[in-house]
Amino acid sequence: MKAILSVRAAGFLACIVIFVASNSSCTNSAEDCAYTASCGAIAIDAGATGGSPGTSGSVGVCHACTADGDCASGTRANSVRCVPMNFKGTFHGYYCMTRSSVGSCSQPYTSLFSASSISGAAAESYCGIDQNLTTCEAVVDLSAQKSCTRANNCGSGSGDGLCQTLTAAPGLRCTIPCTTSPQCLSGQACSAPANGYCR
Repeated sequence: MKAILSVRAAGFLACIVIFVASNSSCTNSAEDCAYTASCGAIAIDAGATGGSPGTSGSVGVCHACTADGDCASGTRANSVRCVPMNFKGTFHGYYCMTRSSVGSCSQPYTSLFSASSISGAAAESYCGIDQNLTTCEAVVDLSAQKSCTRANNCGSGSGDGLCQTLTAAPGLRCTIPCTTSPQCLSGQACSAPANGYCR
């Protein structure tokens, strides 16, 4: 029997016709491509069996990705997916983020947001960052205690990162804007509720 595989990669959807033993009664390929339950379409993530070349299951939280299969899920399968993120209301890219349904969200990923994954997983809640204040690039620099001389050395260089003296590290280091301490790394505090930074 004919079956339609819906393959999604880097935001593009393609349908591949294959012949398999199946009980599907669907005859409409467009319906299959739309993932309708009545058709029993087989939806697969282009990264499900390998992700992007060289990145399969190895991309950490808040790092750029091109498929769900890129993301390292640790001991819980599919707990991290590749989802779209914004910065100040503008699309910024796709990043591996943890589904909030798999456990409590730990610092600095305490700002929940809803998104569908790049590989077609339905919209759900993810542990995230305040996308009006910062980006994943800036959070990664904060986590790495990256040295800096000015703010545009941090994050994407677009106002998402700051260069400040931190409590636990000598010299100037990359940090992020914040309004509350849970937006910072564990053990850090937000310097102020308005125009603050993690220190």
